[in-house]
Amino acid sequence: KPRYYSISSSPRVQPERLSITFAVVREPARSGLGEYRGVASTYLAGRQAGDDVLVFVRSPESGFRLPEDPAAPIVMVGPGTGVAPFRGFLQARAELKKQGAGLGEAHLFFGCRSEADHLYREELEQYEKERIVTLHTAYSRMEGKSKTYVQHLLSRNAAEIIRLLSGQGHLYLCGDGVRMAPDVEAALMQAYRDERGATPQEAADWLLALEHEGRYAKDVWVGK
Repeated sequence: KPRYYSISSSPRVQPERLSITFAVVREPARSGLGEYRGVASTYLAGRQAGDDVLVFVRSPESGFRLPEDPAAPIVMVGPGTGVAPFRGFLQARAELKKQGAGLGEAHLFFGCRSEADHLYREELEQYEKERIVTLHTAYSRMEGKSKTYVQHLLSRNAAEIIRLLSGQGHLYLCGDGVRMAPDVEAALMQAYRDERGATPQEAADWLLALEHEGRYAKDVWVGK
C-alpha cells in the first residue's frame, strides 16, 4: 500500500527537484511489547544521499492548489508536518512576486510543541519579512505557558478570517484528521456565528458552501 506525502516545495523554484516533510514515527507499541516504528518514515529516514527511492507523483483530487488568481486571499492551517504543502505555496508566491504579480493577503496558522519543533522557522520568518505571508504560531508545550493550538489562534483572529473568506478568500487545511481538523472546523464555524450572528446550521452551511465553491480544500490523514 503506498504512503502519500504532500510535496513541500514548488516547481517554480526547482523544476527538477522536490522535497517532502515527514516525522519519524517511533513510539511504544499498543500491545505494550516493544517499540512501534513507522514503516515509511523509518525507511525514508534511513536513506542516504544518492540512494534510489521508488516514488510517483499524484495530483490531489481535492483541488489542493493555489488559486489561479495570485491576488485571491488565502488562509492556511497546518500544524506540525501539516505545514508541508504551504511551504510550497509560499515558495510559489515568492516567485510570483519576483515576476511582478500582485499578491493577495496570506495567513499561515502553524502549530508545534515548542520552538525546538518549529519546522522551517527561518524560511517562514523570511517570507513574513518579504510580506509573502503573515505568520500565526501556536506552541502547545512551552514551559510556563498555557497550551495553545491553531484553533485558538483562529478564534483570536475571527474577524479577519471571516472577512477574507466572505470575499474571494480560499481556505486550506492540512494535517491530523482525527482531532485537529474537527477542532479547526468547529472554531471556524464558531467564528462565523460570532461575527455574523448566525445559527449553528447557518455556520455549517457556510463552511460546506466554501467547499462546494472550491474555496475550501483539505489534505488530512487519519491514523489507524
